[in-house]
Amino acid sequence: MSEMPAQRGSDPARCNDQWPYWAPDGRGIVFVSDRTGDPEVYSLRLGGAPVRLTQSAGRDAHPSYSPDGKQIAFQSPREGQHTNIYLMNADGSRQERITSHAGFAGVPVWSPDGKMLAYQWRPEGEGAKWRLMVLSLAGDRTPRPMTDGSANDQVVNWSPNGERMVFYSDRSGVNQLYVMNRDGSGVVRMTTTPAEDRTAAFSPDGTSIAFMSERDGTPAGIYLMQADGSRVRRVGELRPGNGVPFFSPDGSRVLATVTDTTGAAIWSVRISDGSADQLSSCTAPAAGR
Repeated sequence: MSEMPAQRGSDPARCNDQWPYWAPDGRGIVFVSDRTGDPEVYSLRLGGAPVRLTQSAGRDAHPSYSPDGKQIAFQSPREGQHTNIYLMNADGSRQERITSHAGFAGVPVWSPDGKMLAYQWRPEGEGAKWRLMVLSLAGDRTPRPMTDGSANDQVVNWSPNGERMVFYSDRSGVNQLYVMNRDGSGVVRMTTTPAEDRTAAFSPDGTSIAFMSERDGTPAGIYLMQADGSRVRRVGELRPGNGVPFFSPDGSRVLATVTDTTGAAIWSVRISDGSADQLSSCTAPAAGR
């Protein structure tokens, strides 16, 4: 699975809202949309209108709120051929690059205490693989690898206490879910299926993990399991095209991105019964705009 969906390109009729992340108060989301023709970061208070936060050439993507809701981390290639991690205030002001990787660094998420970011990085070079990184936001901001790049390790997310992390990897030959300690030690495989399991997130109380899986076909469905890998069950009937099923702050819902012939929209899915509500509706710009 690619973490870098294509831009609309030759299909201007399609419009995609994707890769949403809950605001800490649960009353809004931040997400990526190509509604103006180029992928940019938007915020949305539920029931309101989207607010554009970035405006730059290239794909600004994978935003996440800081735990206090004051900042947003995201990825961007705006300063050249490499994609790196940026920070901005929640209103889009004071956009600042904080990594200087050659290659592609993206999908940043904040530690629960707001002091670190974890993300994935693929160095330049043929055959380079994704590795997971962590960056302290204090001091000299020197990135530290958590995995060694011997396999494609992607889309890392923190446990609520900040001690464990969940991610997916092809180290077994097919993408499956793993957890590890925050320093990269103690890696444990959590799923064992012939199908693709990927993009996972812990519940706010740390007892459950929501994830995407193709075990019942494609596109992927949303699944829930206990934090020890037991009691796996399907949640609802939606088949999201991509995204991470992040939990709402109260733990009652997860986010989903659902694609149809017109593009992609963001939905919220109730864990208890699988019922879903649409949160965004993307409209492509009129021709010539």
